[in-house]
Amino acid sequence: MTATLAIALLRADGVVKSFGDEPAVAGIDLDLVAGEIHALVGLNGAGKTTLMRLLLRSARPQPCGGGTGPRWSDGRGNRPRLPYR
Repeated sequence: MTATLAIALLRADGVVKSFGDEPAVAGIDLDLVAGEIHALVGLNGAGKTTLMRLLLRSARPQPCGGGTGPRWSDGRGNRPRLPYR
């Protein structure tokens, strides 16, 4: 089997979001590569919608201990600037 180096279209490193004292998303690390299929499953209130909003940049992550938040790539290693809505 040959391993290939794939460029992540989306990389999230240590994504954190809290509402008041209640953490909604805590320290999520995620790489999404073209051609992969992922599912996001969890109980009500587990942070699924919050994570999707963070990844789609409709919510702003909180800075936390070295986490970079979500970073998008065009598949060639370039990172387009996507504004928060």
